[in-house]
Amino acid sequence: VKLAVKVLNGLVGPTIRKVRGEKTINPLWTILPWEKDTATTSSTADGLEEAVVGAFVTILTRSFTTDVFEERLVPLLDMLQHSDTPSVSHASNDGGGVEVRAKVEIKANEEIFNRYQKETDEDEGRMPRHRFFTRFGFVPGSTTPVRQMLAERNELFYPKQREV
Repeated sequence: VKLAVKVLNGLVGPTIRKVRGEKTINPLWTILPWEKDTATTSSTADGLEEAVVGAFVTILTRSFTTDVFEERLVPLLDMLQHSDTPSVSHASNDGGGVEVRAKVEIKANEEIFNRYQKETDEDEGRMPRHRFFTRFGFVPGSTTPVRQMLAERNELFYPKQREV
């Protein structure tokens, strides 16, 4: 995130400051003695770091990995709830789009479910439950509120050391 903020600040920071009416100067001019007092700092443009963090969080929590291992944002697919027994599957098509197909018969007004990640122990690509929480914001299969699990120092969030 810090590298992205630094790069973006160099690319868009001057424009942001100009639009906001802030004084902008070439940073090289600050070495001139008569420019030191009037120079603005070369700090990060206000709000840029928060915007970059928000973008990273959006991509991390809302993107889907395609069958060719590309991360994509698919807004309508993002609206589906998770189930380990989903009613749809999705895959990339030759045109670069994403095709969603029913895996079971879906009746009118029935909720459609997608599987964000595999969650059962039998699955080869299973995502650990604590990672599920940090990636998607919930713990699959748990009816205990996350706040309670944290307060009780549940092993999911506070693993115990095992003797070797």
